Amino acid sequence: MAGVLVQALAAATEEVTGEILGWPGSQVHACEGGKLVVTLESEDPSFIVDRITRLQHMEGVVSAVLVSEHSTPLAAANEVIPHDLLPQDPP
Repeated sequence: MAGVLVQALAAATEEVTGEILGWPGSQVHACEGGKLVVTLESEDPSFIVDRITRLQHMEGVVSAVLVSEHSTPLAAANEVIPHDLLPQDPP
């Protein structure tokens, strides 16, 4: 998953938002004054890179900057963490 901050021209915000929402695994979480908070999800890192590149070259977009990235193998989502490995409260 990648978090991307997109700055779009005010007049293009609706069109940019619509295109992003058309991509699988993409969400727009906030939009104000041409600033969009976007997440891109995929198990394929090249998908994320491709989408950020598309954002950076999209008409009406001033900038698209990767602000966070997190990747975990899908199998790790079902991993059980033993109780003795969990952080303990201080005494």
